[in-house]
Amino acid sequence: EAALSASATGGGGDIVVRVVKRANGRISAPATLLRLSEHFQAAGDWDAAEDLLRAAGDPPRLVAFLLARGQPDRAEAEFLARCPDSALAAGALAEHFIRQPDRRTRGVAYFVRAGRRTEALEKALELDALESCLEALPELEPEEALSAGLLLEAKGRPAAAGRFFKQARQFERALDNFPKASDYSAANELVSSLKSEELFEQLVNVYEGADGREPADPVHLFRLLVLFGRPGPANSVALATVAAEFDEAAYRVACRKAAGSVSELGADASFELRQKLHVLESYALARKWVKLEDHALAAQLLALVAGFLHWFPKHATSILKSAVVESTKAGFRHLAYAWATALCKPDCRPTDDPRFLEKIEKIALKPVPTPQGWPLEANPEAKAGFSKCLVCAGLVENPHSLSCPRCAALFTHCSASGRALLSRQIWDVVKCRACGRFAGWEHLEPLLGFEDCCPACEHPAKVLAIRNDPPAWLVRFRAEAAAKRRGNEQPTQPRSTAPSTPTPKAPLLLKEIEGFIFVPASLEEVKTKIQASN
Repeated sequence: EAALSASATGGGGDIVVRVVKRANGRISAPATLLRLSEHFQAAGDWDAAEDLLRAAGDPPRLVAFLLARGQPDRAEAEFLARCPDSALAAGALAEHFIRQPDRRTRGVAYFVRAGRRTEALEKALELDALESCLEALPELEPEEALSAGLLLEAKGRPAAAGRFFKQARQFERALDNFPKASDYSAANELVSSLKSEELFEQLVNVYEGADGREPADPVHLFRLLVLFGRPGPANSVALATVAAEFDEAAYRVACRKAAGSVSELGADASFELRQKLHVLESYALARKWVKLEDHALAAQLLALVAGFLHWFPKHATSILKSAVVESTKAGFRHLAYAWATALCKPDCRPTDDPRFLEKIEKIALKPVPTPQGWPLEANPEAKAGFSKCLVCAGLVENPHSLSCPRCAALFTHCSASGRALLSRQIWDVVKCRACGRFAGWEHLEPLLGFEDCCPACEHPAKVLAIRNDPPAWLVRFRAEAAAKRRGNEQPTQPRSTAPSTPTPKAPLLLKEIEGFIFVPASLEEVKTKIQASN
């Protein structure tokens, strides 16, 4: 003690060394050993200081000493071996590891072990390591979550603050923070899970720009209405969104938004919304078939679009001009006459091309008898009796109609041609793996040669291989269906073997096509479709 006192007053350091060597391990008082360790630390004799700390039996001080020496791995090993329950040692390790980017998660874990959970959040925020903190931090108590939320809110982190407020069951505060961070999906999920009318109205006001806020994108309000079970208002919002894109002549964007709305609404999508989507897709397909020089299909698609010219105010004249040209090339004289007559009206009259206007006037001056309903020459399948509704088996004259004129059943349309998939096409249909839309192979094949993607969602697709031989079960069920149509209830072929004479003209059946799958995909699906077609 005298030697230490002399050393503290500025001399006697060598006396301390001699005393310790002479004692040779006989010093046992912990306080004395700690003072001796501090002396050797000040003198730079780290090994002697470490030995004295071990002899003093103070593991937390030893952990802090090893950290000061820059040996964190040894300090952690000493902690785990000698004092795993020491809050002081855990805190020292936490303070050290939290400042190392690659060990922040470990530092947060040691803060939790030291019982300093709130401080763990504060340190993580200071060092911008919130994600690491959340990974290491166990479930927070409501009071702790509220403190963390308030801390994050003060730091200007509304997204994380909203999550902690939600965990603390402070739902109004959470809904106030989620829109600030543009985390609209989290706000919608919170309101839909709670089914609270009060919170629903609060979020609707936020989306509509109440309290001087900037209104949010209508798509977030639409999704909130869908999740909350309000299909009527959701359809109204979707229609308003699509109409705004129509006004800007952004037809591709309008089509994409309409398709997304119909997909999210499912069976609750309104007839008007489905009709807008059908017309927009037909307009996009018509331009593709014009380039592929399929004038008949392009004329039919443009005829559908021309029936809704009030939706295309900026392009009404160009649509009618294309409709006249394609109808003339396809031989649909009545359609060409109808669109030429419409082009002669003052609001649609083309003035930029006098020669074209002269041709239009010649067509309009030669009246053509307009057939009743949809002209059968434009749909030879209906003329032959093949185009039948899968629900009521009624004849469908217009293959581009949205629903059956007899039973009002909504049709499933081919994404490549815009035509309804009726009873004749049930054998040669493929389905996109990405969007789930169906397409007739007869019309999809030339489109895939034009661009390698799904016509509906533009997902990449590519033909890899095709084969001409239909599978045995398909030939067998075709024979059974033909027998039933003739009134013979007995199958013409045994179920165990394929027919001896295959059908003379087998349709192309897909063997492998990237991005699409062949439909029907199972035996049960074939049976169902045969029954529906009968």
